[in-house]
Amino acid sequence: MKQLQIHAILQGYLRFFDSFLRVALFTLSVAAAAALISFPLWYWATNNRVSFNVFVSFVLVLITVLFILRNIHAKIQTDLSNGGTILKTAVLMPLINIGRFLLSLVLISAVVYLFASARFLLASTGAVFSLLIIGIFYFNGRSR
Repeated sequence: MKQLQIHAILQGYLRFFDSFLRVALFTLSVAAAAALISFPLWYWATNNRVSFNVFVSFVLVLITVLFILRNIHAKIQTDLSNGGTILKTAVLMPLINIGRFLLSLVLISAVVYLFASARFLLASTGAVFSLLIIGIFYFNGRSR
């Protein structure tokens, strides 16, 4: 019969409690950081809505613009390495994408208007037509 190794058992429990305390300390530090960030923002949002909305809108627009610029920069680098031109990548492709988006928005708005005005047959036909046109704009020629 094996002897009980009290020292090994105690070492195992010490490692367990050490790990538990580390996880608890990490969790508390994350909660404290969240409180330090969220409570001032909550106070600002409840007491001065206009400036908070302007700030949040500004941050969202800034992040969107940065993502778009990063995407355009990456496409320019790729096209230049493949022998393309900056005019096509930086000017024409964004204009084409904006045009696709606006036309899709117009088609969807027209279908919603037709459904709202109770012209169901015309709206259903328009919905099918819009889905077809939007599918051609966005997915034609793309294979995965």
